[in-house]
Amino acid sequence: MRFDPLPIAAALGAVLLGGCTNPGAPLPTDFAQEPQQKIQAVRQWQTVATSLAERLSVMMIRDNACTPQAALCDTLYVHPAAYSSTFDAAFREAFVSYLVGRGWNVAQQGPADIEIDLDSRYAKLSTAPEVEVMVTASARRGDRYLARISDVYYITSPELYAKMASSNPSYEPTWLTVQGD
Repeated sequence: MRFDPLPIAAALGAVLLGGCTNPGAPLPTDFAQEPQQKIQAVRQWQTVATSLAERLSVMMIRDNACTPQAALCDTLYVHPAAYSSTFDAAFREAFVSYLVGRGWNVAQQGPADIEIDLDSRYAKLSTAPEVEVMVTASARRGDRYLARISDVYYITSPELYAKMASSNPSYEPTWLTVQGD
């Protein structure tokens, strides 16, 4: 009877290779694809600002009994972004215009009963020419959030992105480079 080491070696190799994997390690998966709006023109900045301002207003009214006529919410102030880009400044103007048009009492300077912070963050996808922007609006009283909402959009036009991110020379947008396959 002849001893054949090949099946034993194969079995031992499978055990050793199996031991090298971590059965508790997560398996990477992709998110399900879903629609994402694209900003294609400066005119759409107003649409984005109006959408966030409207939904933030609804949240403040629903969750905090806060209405434009309520004494508790008699004055709002919308802070400019710390390092305001062209997009941030235009976004704030459209946001304030929406609030004033809906009857909110918006102060030109803070402090106010409710203060609203606006922020935008950019992410450049390394595998594509697109840039994504996440815009966030937060309403707060003191150190407590009353309402907060974020939306993500993508931009395919380098020229439009240049307009969005342009500002004074000291402005450096926050970048997040996303690596993908």
